[in-house]
Amino acid sequence: MSITTSTLEELQSRLQAHYCVLFLTTYEEERWEAELANLTLDMGFGFVAWSSTEGFKAPLDADAPLITEPLAVLSEVEKYPADHVILLKDFHHYLEHPVVVRKLRDLCSTLRLTNKTLLMMSPEVEIPIELGRDVLQFELPLPDIDDLQEVLTGVLKDIQKSMGRSLRVTDEERERILKAVVGLTSREAEKALARALGQRNQLDDDVFAVLVSEKKILLRGSELLEFFDLDAGVKDIGGLDGLKDWLSSRASAYSLKARKQGLPLPKGVLLLGVQGCGKSLTARATARLLSFPLVRLDFASLLSGERGSSEKNLRDVLRTIETIAPTVLWLDEVEKAFSGVSTEGGGDGTLTRLFGTFLTWLQDHGKPIFVIATANSVASLPPEMLRRGRFDELFFINLPNYHERKDILGIHFHKRKLSPEKYDINQLSLKTEGYSGAELEQVVVSATFEAYTAGRSVTQADLLLAQEQTVPLSITMEEKIFELREWARTRCRPATPDSRVMQMLEEESRLS
Repeated sequence: MSITTSTLEELQSRLQAHYCVLFLTTYEEERWEAELANLTLDMGFGFVAWSSTEGFKAPLDADAPLITEPLAVLSEVEKYPADHVILLKDFHHYLEHPVVVRKLRDLCSTLRLTNKTLLMMSPEVEIPIELGRDVLQFELPLPDIDDLQEVLTGVLKDIQKSMGRSLRVTDEERERILKAVVGLTSREAEKALARALGQRNQLDDDVFAVLVSEKKILLRGSELLEFFDLDAGVKDIGGLDGLKDWLSSRASAYSLKARKQGLPLPKGVLLLGVQGCGKSLTARATARLLSFPLVRLDFASLLSGERGSSEKNLRDVLRTIETIAPTVLWLDEVEKAFSGVSTEGGGDGTLTRLFGTFLTWLQDHGKPIFVIATANSVASLPPEMLRRGRFDELFFINLPNYHERKDILGIHFHKRKLSPEKYDINQLSLKTEGYSGAELEQVVVSATFEAYTAGRSVTQADLLLAQEQTVPLSITMEEKIFELREWARTRCRPATPDSRVMQMLEEESRLS
């Protein structure tokens, strides 16, 4: 059953129970007006809609002038016969007037006796305190995957009609496409699908990246969330095969097949590791793997000097994230964000309350939201963050081994349009033991700049010189990295397969 069908069934039960006034919040006025008209027709009720520009559709007197004055509108509602549903669009603007509110309160008893229901539809509404016990606020949901099936079918038919060709879409691709546009209105989804699919002969990852980018409009006006385009994929990550395999298995758990088999939605992952070893890159690649939008939350931006504002900011942010869902929520360097948290007193009270609210949401929300938290240290990370149930898994990302360094160097060679076969990557990989992925990238970048300045191609000597001039973090922060490795050894799952096997392979490679 689609979410639209279940919502209409609930509305029907409210109408049958003689609810006199319902406030309906939605941005999809046209879609829901049509759904409500069909619902009331099936129930045998009359349906009338009003707007300030067109007046009543199906007026009592066809020759009467346009009625726009709010008190006159409510008086006209009173005159309609029994068993009617009257929809008023954007009437919330008039609720600032005490006389209008009083008239509504007087009208409630009349509507109940004559089995009439007054619906007020607008994108948002603040109900006056006087009406708090007489009316019900009801949020009309955005279309889900089942609702959007018809939209996608219509777009594919339009493409076939206008382009004279059909675009083949498998069931799996169809599901990925629909998941990418969940969170948009029907009209927004239709435009996004037409833009992404219209000029293509076949589907690829870029299609899903384009669809996900359309959700950027949902963050308009939000200064607390940062939207990222899906410009990095799993192929851009060198090594970390254990983590990549785990992420791939979790990606399949978002399918409809998994839902039917009762598999719970994945919660997310905490990535602990040495700086510059791919935690942020993994967050971006995961979003592309899932075909979900990637949104980063900086907890420091939630804090406000005004009392209660920080808590409100967090509630607004979580509500927005749930609206965008399915999505990947990225919490970068959480150890800094929660360094002032103390559950035993003495810490920052506001931050502690925010932390508690967020942990409760993290455990209880039922939306397809995959949370990726990254941390460079555990010294100031609250223990509650590490408890099982908050995340599906805790991974430790170590400094890359010999084979991973070869992969990382190869990736950055290709990005700079350098042919790896022209260079001795084995030698460079041996000489860069203890280097992070970011430091390996810097070696390639520095060599590229040096060669460009000299007006020639990059040589092996340029790369080796850049390597010698780069002092890795494993030397400057040797003690801290050692402590982090020791802590994670028995507490986290390694992102790289068994290091003992990898060390043997490295040793064999070196001896050969």
